[in-house]
Parts: sequence; structure tokens; C-alpha cells
Amino acid sequence: MVKTRNEKIKAIARFYSYEGQTEQLIEECAKLIQAAQKIKRAAQGQGGTVEETTRQMAEEAADVMIMCEQIKFYLAALDEPIELDPIINKKLDRQLTRIEAEKKKRKEKKQHGQENP
Repeated sequence: MVKTRNEKIKAIARFYSYEGQTEQLIEECAKLIQAAQKIKRAAQGQGGTVEETTRQMAEEAADVMIMCEQIKFYLAALDEPIELDPIINKKLDRQLTRIEAEKKKRKEKKQHGQENP
């Protein structure tokens, strides 16, 4: 019996093909985008509640994350493995650097009497 989440991800990924799961990833990403749009509409009073639509988005986000974990498994199993963690860390560090630069710009604008955009 498969027990850990990682073992479950691997078992599912092994059962299905890379091509099939990339197609499924595309579908799940589209559903997540639609769910995010529904939250915007619900906030404007145009169908559903924000709470309901946020729960739907959480479900779709979970599906996307599961698919991404399967893709991560496939990439690590290539003849020339691609590890996502170093790529993710690099991107996170880059974004934090951008945030620090933006904070500095905002602080300078505030000191010169300009409002934040």
C-alpha cells in the first residue's frame, strides 16, 4: 500500500504517461484560472460567494500542485535529470531581490513627498 504523499505522486506518475499528465496539467491550470476569475466575479456580486469560489479555487490549486509534483518526478527521472528545487530557489531569491529594490524605491518616493503608485 502506498503511504506517503511522495509515494502516491510517484505511483500515479508511473501509471500515466508524461504526455498524458502534461495534457492533464494544462487542463488543471485552465480550471485554476477559471476559479480565480470566479472569485473576482463573486466579489462584484456576480454569482456565488467569495467563500464558495475561494474553496473552489483551493481545490483547483491542489490539482495543479499534484500535477506539478508529477512533472517534477518525470523531470528528475530523465537521462539528464532536471531538478526543480534549485530553479525554484533561484527564482525565489530573484523575486526577493526585486522586492527589496521596490521597497527602496517606495521609501525614496515617500521621503520626497511622492505617494506610492
